[in-house]
Amino acid sequence: MRFNRLIFIATLILCIAIFAAVTLGYLLSHLIRGFLPVDILTFLIALFLLVAIVLLIYGLFLFNRRQQSPPPPLIVPPEPIELPVEAPFIRRRKIPGQSSQNSDESELQSQLISMLAGDRAAAERLVNRIKQNHPGRAENWYWQRAIEQVKRDRL
Repeated sequence: MRFNRLIFIATLILCIAIFAAVTLGYLLSHLIRGFLPVDILTFLIALFLLVAIVLLIYGLFLFNRRQQSPPPPLIVPPEPIELPVEAPFIRRRKIPGQSSQNSDESELQSQLISMLAGDRAAAERLVNRIKQNHPGRAENWYWQRAIEQVKRDRL
């Protein structure tokens, strides 16, 4: 069982609030019965206990709100800008500074497109369907998975 610090602090605050409420009740009952004199010290103690109870309960509400608030949104990187669709067998010019991962990706893309007889739209539909079924993977993974699926379908 994992130790949760917020739950421990909230329980501690609740126990202190209950103790303050019991002490205030005891003080008021003795005032009513006449066992304690009504003077400024008794009034200040009663007022302190009442303010402490209110503040402790307010603290519990803040902890409860903190527990229920949704987690901060994840920062999602922007989608890459798609280049215009070109003829299926024309290779795109390599941009200086382009990583080898992009060249691997373009090789996988051209391999899948050639397996589908140059139908780029069908290749992209297949990859998009795989993306919907398996979100959060690397782009190369989707293209490799699509190639494997086409090979499996041909058998």
